Amino acid sequence: MSSRWLSRLAVAAATAGAVTMMTATSAWAAVTITLNPAHVGKTPGFQEDCSGPFANLPGDKDGWHFILPSASGDNFLQLDLVFTKPGGGSETVTITSNNAGSPSVDTTPPTGEWSGYFDNAGAVDKHAYLFTDEGWTLASGTAQVDGAAAQPSDTFNLSHTCAGDGPPPTEPPPTTAPPTEPPATTEPPGNGGSSPPPTTTTPGGGLPVTGTAIGGILIAGIGLVAAGIALLAIRRRRDIADLTES
Repeated sequence: MSSRWLSRLAVAAATAGAVTMMTATSAWAAVTITLNPAHVGKTPGFQEDCSGPFANLPGDKDGWHFILPSASGDNFLQLDLVFTKPGGGSETVTITSNNAGSPSVDTTPPTGEWSGYFDNAGAVDKHAYLFTDEGWTLASGTAQVDGAAAQPSDTFNLSHTCAGDGPPPTEPPPTTAPPTEPPATTEPPGNGGSSPPPTTTTPGGGLPVTGTAIGGILIAGIGLVAAGIALLAIRRRRDIADLTES
C-alpha cells in the first residue's frame, strides 16, 4: 500500500474519531429538566414516609425526597428548588453535592433553614434528600442531569415527604380570676332588722344617759328621803326634851 493511501486512511480515521467523540459528548452533556407538574404546590405530608434519613427528623423540620427516573437521565448534577414560606416570601434551594463517602457533606438535618445532598443508587446519583424548616410549600424546580436518554422535555419527581411534628406545645399562661364583690353588710341578729335605738345625750356633749344611770339617781333620791326623815325624827326628840325640862 502506497504512502498516499496510508495518509488518506489516517485522515479518515482521525475524522471519524472526532465525529464520534463530538456525538458522545453531545449525548452526555448536561440537560436541564423540570419538576413534574403534578408535584408543584405539594406540602409536607405528601405520600408520608419518615423512614431512612428522616427517621430522626426534628419536630420543627420537614423532609423531602426527590428522584430522577431512569428515562429522564442517569445522574443529578444540580437541583434548584423554589419554596414559599408560611409567613410569606420564598427560598431557593440549590443542591450540588453527594454523600458518596465524602465526610464534608452534611447528611444530618440542618441547624439553619435547610440542607440537602444527592444519594447514589449503585453508581449513579438518582436521589436527592432535603431538610427544610417546617411548613414550606414546593413552588417549582429544575434539575441539571446527564445521561444518553436525558431530554429537556423530561421531568423529575417528588417521591415522598416527612412532615415534622412541630415544636412542643407551650403551657398557656394562667388566667386571672375576676375580683369578687365584697359581701353585703347584714344587720346583727336580735333587733328584727330594725335600726338600733337612739341614745340620749346630755347637753354639752356629755355621755349618753343609759338605764344604769337612771337607777343610780333613784337610789340617791331614796337615800336623801331617808336622811330627811331621820333628821326630822332627831329634831322632834329635841323639841320634846326641851318641853319636859321647862
